[in-house]
Amino acid sequence: MLTQKAFKILQLLVENAGQLVKKEQLITKIWQDSFVEDANITQQIYILRKTLGNNKNGKPFIQTLPKRGYSFVGEVQKIENQAFPTKNELPVNEQTEAETISNSANSKSKAFQYFLAGLGVLIVLGIIYFFQFRKTTTETNSIKSIAVLPFKKIGAENDDSKIGFGLADAVINNLSKQQKIPVRSMSAVFQYAEKDVYDPIEAGKTLGVDSILEGTVQREDEKVRVSLRLLKISDGSTLWAETFNEKFSNIFALQDSISVKVASSVLPNLSPQDKQIVAQKPANSEAFQFYQLGVYFANVRNQESMEKAVLYFQKAIELDPNYALSYAMLADTYNRLNEYADEQKSKELFDKSEEASKKALALDDSLAEAYLSMAFVQFAKYKDSDAGRKSLEQAVQLAPYNPSARLHYGWELLRHQDLEGAYQQTKLALEYDPLSANTNMVMCSIWIYKRDYSQALNACERAGELQPTLPFINIQKASILFLTGKNNEAIDLLILESKDETQKYYALGNLGYIYAKLGKREEAEKIYQQLKENKESYNKYSDLTLVGFTLGKKEESLKNFKIMLEKSPLVPSYLLFDPFWEEFFQDADVQKLTSQNLKYP
Repeated sequence: MLTQKAFKILQLLVENAGQLVKKEQLITKIWQDSFVEDANITQQIYILRKTLGNNKNGKPFIQTLPKRGYSFVGEVQKIENQAFPTKNELPVNEQTEAETISNSANSKSKAFQYFLAGLGVLIVLGIIYFFQFRKTTTETNSIKSIAVLPFKKIGAENDDSKIGFGLADAVINNLSKQQKIPVRSMSAVFQYAEKDVYDPIEAGKTLGVDSILEGTVQREDEKVRVSLRLLKISDGSTLWAETFNEKFSNIFALQDSISVKVASSVLPNLSPQDKQIVAQKPANSEAFQFYQLGVYFANVRNQESMEKAVLYFQKAIELDPNYALSYAMLADTYNRLNEYADEQKSKELFDKSEEASKKALALDDSLAEAYLSMAFVQFAKYKDSDAGRKSLEQAVQLAPYNPSARLHYGWELLRHQDLEGAYQQTKLALEYDPLSANTNMVMCSIWIYKRDYSQALNACERAGELQPTLPFINIQKASILFLTGKNNEAIDLLILESKDETQKYYALGNLGYIYAKLGKREEAEKIYQQLKENKESYNKYSDLTLVGFTLGKKEESLKNFKIMLEKSPLVPSYLLFDPFWEEFFQDADVQKLTSQNLKYP
């Protein structure tokens, strides 16, 4: 493929055909004020040789003179500066007028031949450039999805520096704003941030994209060099490659250059307005560095790292109080920390998340991340389904390829008993982030609700492969085993899970139902008493409702069901599709309690 720089090199070599063109000349003419590695020049020469092929003697048109430079050795005809006769060359007086006219005509004919020869060289170069540019444009136009891998740092790296990660995150965000092709989220590509060695083509296949952008970042004193390649997954070819150089103090100029160049290559014919959207950036470079560190640690997804992320986002906001995206990511991190919080701490986190979400939206109401965080608060803190749903719809509209927006919107559709809609949204979320263990787990639940247990087991096992420590994987798997007639395997797995204090009562709830369903009353009654003794928790009354009903304790079950409805009126919406609850919701007395609130599948 002939890049623009390769064409400029070819033009310079042809203009100096047969002569040595030193590397220093190439750098001065082609790269101007930038600094460039020998490997970059070598790559462009390789591209030229591959494009031009060999001459009639079987040798390359471009000759390498070791440690000196290059020379174009093909035949080139030049247009002379003096194409027509000078005054001294005019015919003498003795010549006849006819001879004068004849000689003049011959001179003009020769000049025209020179012109045609020169034009021929330009046409050849033009044809090469046209077809290579057309090929590049066609190939980039055919891009349907892209993943941007975190750029690798070359050389020593400060522990607090994640410049390659931050630049990649900026490119992802800026490409996503265009809403034209799916761009894999940072959470989807994060696993490659700490990998020293990987095959980018295999990474692209795993991520389910047809193109991938990879690169390296090298800092030398106050200069930063970023080398990037856009690869086509189907054949491994390079669609585009370029090196960017900038002063570290102008990190935003570098971010802009990369984002606009990548967007222009992946999304041809960008309007000036599109380029302005791509080039949006924070006002403070130090705030940006703290923000990118926050994004990095937020994606590690454990309590310690997310608490560290909170501190970095707060520092970014201190330096730039108008940094809307930092507020949005801070709100999201507060929400995720709820997983590790007790009831009192959870209330505090919701308050902080709400405050940060409101601030983000006040500064920039086009941030999908802020709407997602606000929806979480609206559902969990205020139990406001309508407001939460509107926030999710806004997030999906602003970021149609955002897997988190699709996943949460799908779950909301499930709450409103739209199983097919939930399936379609989750399917999109999985397409945009196939490496998400959580999304695979949600898809497992949906397949169970659709009564396709083979697909459910595949999704569950996939989630386990991606994140073996993900909670509830084995509990979900045990449900599938029971529903497919593998009762003993399901019981053994749930007994094992009940020994884990963090999952004990979730496992016991399912185990008690299975025992009751299989007629093992003594074992079921024992678990039922344990569930009664359980402290107030999310699943206490739902477990007591289901196990009690299956044991024939209908009156007691309905009392617990009413308490469940008071505490969380949205819960039954998705339980309606759960095969464990099918008999319960078919009961006439249960239907009387819920007829005004629920529809039935």
